[in-house]
Amino acid sequence: KVYWAFDLHGTVLVPNYKAGSIPTEFYPNAKETLQMISKMPDICLIMYTCSHPNEIEEYLEFFKKNDIFFK
Repeated sequence: KVYWAFDLHGTVLVPNYKAGSIPTEFYPNAKETLQMISKMPDICLIMYTCSHPNEIEEYLEFFKKNDIFFK
């Protein structure tokens, strides 16, 4: 397996700087690229973030709805 770690804020998602609301706007091509990588059986996506634990659960659900799967 190959492990890839992705920072979320300012790299995958455009920050919104709003407390209590995770950003949901992807940078150009980020969504499609992560969806493609998620389908590769030899790739393991790792979410690299310093978000609060409750936000991490929201991110995982958000990405899952967008066919992006972090381990």
